[in-house]
Amino acid sequence: MGVSTDDQATNAEFAKQQGFEFPLICDDLRSVSMAYGAAKSANATASRMAVLIDRDGNVEKVWSSVDARKFPDEALASLKEPPPPPPPYVKPGLTANADRLKPEQRLQCSSCGFKWSTLAYDKPKCPKCLAENTATAIAA
Repeated sequence: MGVSTDDQATNAEFAKQQGFEFPLICDDLRSVSMAYGAAKSANATASRMAVLIDRDGNVEKVWSSVDARKFPDEALASLKEPPPPPPPYVKPGLTANADRLKPEQRLQCSSCGFKWSTLAYDKPKCPKCLAENTATAIAA
């Protein structure tokens, strides 16, 4: 998407002239521009910059100055391959062939007694009571 400090009519005409196939957001109050550092105040002229934001809303990269004619190619060249999809979900506490697990892969919460496998749930806290640092390995 694009963000411009121009009014809606000006942005609509510009987007039409340029053949944009993406939204062009009107930031006439400059709140977005100030939040990302493109404008110093609500009265300042915003500089042309770009921000790459991932699917989770994290800022991946900031270009503090861009040449509008060259930037699309630069941006596309800098994009990395998307991460692989997450592994299939396995319900915490369940795993096939539990007897084949190594002792360090079978854990029990010393707080609530819940048992699980690190193959099914690898977080450092109990999946049932969410207590931290209570996991102990179960001997074979």
